[in-house]
Amino acid sequence: MKRRFTLFLALLLALALCGCGGVDNTIHDLTDVPDSVIGALRGTSSAEIASRYCRDVRLYDSESAMCNDLRAGTLDCALTNSVQTKSVKAGQSGVSVYDDLVDEGLCFITAPENADLRDKLSEAIAALNDEKVIRSIVKGYTDGEGRTYVSAGAPEDAAVLTLGVRTDYYPYSYVDGEGNITGIDVDVATAICDYLGVRLEIVPLPRGTITEMVRRGDVLFGAGGYWDGDGTETLVDHTAPYAEIREELLVRG
Repeated sequence: MKRRFTLFLALLLALALCGCGGVDNTIHDLTDVPDSVIGALRGTSSAEIASRYCRDVRLYDSESAMCNDLRAGTLDCALTNSVQTKSVKAGQSGVSVYDDLVDEGLCFITAPENADLRDKLSEAIAALNDEKVIRSIVKGYTDGEGRTYVSAGAPEDAAVLTLGVRTDYYPYSYVDGEGNITGIDVDVATAICDYLGVRLEIVPLPRGTITEMVRRGDVLFGAGGYWDGDGTETLVDHTAPYAEIREELLVRG
């Protein structure tokens, strides 16, 4: 009997120690995010979007390192896009999705004086949505297959549309293992150009320069985290949305 009582006390002590070692969640509302310490994976859409909403952003090269710091309390929260969140949910315990920080429809941008191009791009987006081409493109990336769209190509003498994109915005526009600029934005733009019978020229641009390059006409349209209400609507025009961007906030729990 004494031995059982001793074991019971040892179990209670172990549970108490586990409880004391836990770190409480500090995010109770999305209004807590601006003053929090937030983590994101380097080279992803989450890294840039986190910087829009939070003053203290810490970048990581692996999900496991980021989630370890989140569990330990070094981070208050972390941001992942819908593609990353799948793998985090599958492989990380003690981490849960709190809410969507961003859930918007991605758009291409054009110069205000180029309304005809904006309308043609929007027309192509509508047609490709009806044919479920864009859905298939997005599904390839969300399912981990990557590029699934095969371009039909265009004649060498066809008109050229220049697209300004970032190369650090996974899974929307990034450089793959073979050095090619790829992603949802790039493949959707390729499908649009196939629909319009023109050729696509991809112009990699640094963060923060795409809007100005589009306004000046250095590139005809741009992509890389634009949606209605993103703050650029007074500078450039937005096409119809072609894909959803969902950034999910991870917390301890």
